[in-house]
Amino acid sequence: LPGSELLKLVTQLSVRSGVIWVISILAPGSALKTRKDLHMVEKLSQHRLLKRANVELAAMLKSFGIRGFSEVLCSSNFQLCFSHATQISGLGPVKPNCILVHYPDNCLDNTPDGFRARSNLVCSIQSAVVCDKSALVALGASWPSAEDRLETTIDIWWFAASFAGDGGMLLLIPQVLRWHPVWSRCKVRVFVVNDTNDVADTTMAETIDAYLKDVRISAEMMTVPLVSTSGGALKPSEIAVAIDEGVPPREVSFETGNVMAYQKSLDHWIDLDVAEAQPCSNDIMEAARAINSAFQAESTDADMVLTNLPDLLSAQSALGYCQVLEQIARGLKRVLFVHENNKTIITRDN
Repeated sequence: LPGSELLKLVTQLSVRSGVIWVISILAPGSALKTRKDLHMVEKLSQHRLLKRANVELAAMLKSFGIRGFSEVLCSSNFQLCFSHATQISGLGPVKPNCILVHYPDNCLDNTPDGFRARSNLVCSIQSAVVCDKSALVALGASWPSAEDRLETTIDIWWFAASFAGDGGMLLLIPQVLRWHPVWSRCKVRVFVVNDTNDVADTTMAETIDAYLKDVRISAEMMTVPLVSTSGGALKPSEIAVAIDEGVPPREVSFETGNVMAYQKSLDHWIDLDVAEAQPCSNDIMEAARAINSAFQAESTDADMVLTNLPDLLSAQSALGYCQVLEQIARGLKRVLFVHENNKTIITRDN
């Protein structure tokens, strides 16, 4: 998503309240430090570029009517810069609790830019998880402008295995969007995905239906059985909500002294991708195709689809991870992947 497209979504998500930080990271040119005098000239030009970029970003926020803060950072290491920005943004208790990033359209390219794009995406998600923040990944060619009026549906695909301990952000986002005139005419549909015969999963639809009534959210709710057509070893829900030892647990934060564990995990995914760029395994892709088939059968005409953001599995490279995301979103207008931090945000008292 170009910056302007991402800000359209930010505007529509912040129609009522909330403090917004918009951060852009610039990478300096690589042809530096050949001679000391050229290095000093480049440093000066970087300073001027950074100053101009901050002015332009602030003007862009004003043009979109966004009340918030903007900052342009310059660093030769995107991962460290993003990680630091995630930790220091905000002041005291007024800190962002959710990170929104776009899905780069060149993530699958077998080029240095492709390597960089998908590694940066993984870093963004990992930083959000470790800092105990929710992560949103927006995937789509374009987002509606303030003049558009959409009238179809906002579809939530909720995997039953993720319901326990869920904070309800998949439900909260459509409610917030419907406060904005662009989305006010859209209906909300909730698809509860079940790919097992367990009693706990078969009764999950009733649990979620009662939950919707309890928090006074009006939505059409349906249960969707989902199985892989070729009998693969991996269930679709296992890639949608998998929690693996390779990813830092959701309760881990920098305050609890797990910085080194986080950095080791992050380096593992990035190094594995750059060195080998291993594609996604057949079992995982088969499960992703099963998910996409169900999505396309019900949500092809939906103006937005929200679903769980998959976690990284063991020995999965950033390339394989991006292949899964693109396969799940194939054929849909707009997809917002949601990774929650397990903090309750919707209760009967809200």
